[in-house]
Amino acid sequence: MGVVPLVMNSCEATLFHSLEEILGPTLAETVGKSITELVPAASLCILSQSLGKIGGELAGSLHSTIENLANATTDKERKHWIGILFALLGAALGVYLAPIILQLIVQAMGFTKAGVAGGSLASWIMTTYGGHVTVGSFCAVLQSMGAAGLGAGGAALTSLVGAAAGWWAGSEFGGAGDFFNVKDKVEQLWGSA
Repeated sequence: MGVVPLVMNSCEATLFHSLEEILGPTLAETVGKSITELVPAASLCILSQSLGKIGGELAGSLHSTIENLANATTDKERKHWIGILFALLGAALGVYLAPIILQLIVQAMGFTKAGVAGGSLASWIMTTYGGHVTVGSFCAVLQSMGAAGLGAGGAALTSLVGAAAGWWAGSEFGGAGDFFNVKDKVEQLWGSA
């Protein structure tokens, strides 16, 4: 773990370690610094622990996929493992980036740590409530996210959605979409009718 800054708390150290497993030392340093600047401290521990567990699984899958790709003997096998590799990389990026992107969107709307920014989309949303924002409403949830971060459930859900979207995008980009086509899979197993 050569990229971990000297002064950090255990949550930041967990985050940097998880990022190194997936992205490698150079990219992990850049991404890790961005995350620690953007994600509120209250959410950083929850986010880093969740991502650490998911990241460890993805790192193992990436490692075995790369080994399978190296051992592939036919173009069809190589195409398959390249598709899986892209899908896994997409999922890994989705897991890490989705919570950050959502947090940035909420803050760009004007729901900030200091409250609702005047003249923003957030202030307009507040006016639609007529000054009576109820607990659990859309506006209240966004304000909570802007002020305190996603929380455990929000980080986990956003990471899950990001992983699914990343897997889909990566598999389509990498050519694995053909492999995961149900019709093609049925034809491979049973032959064309």
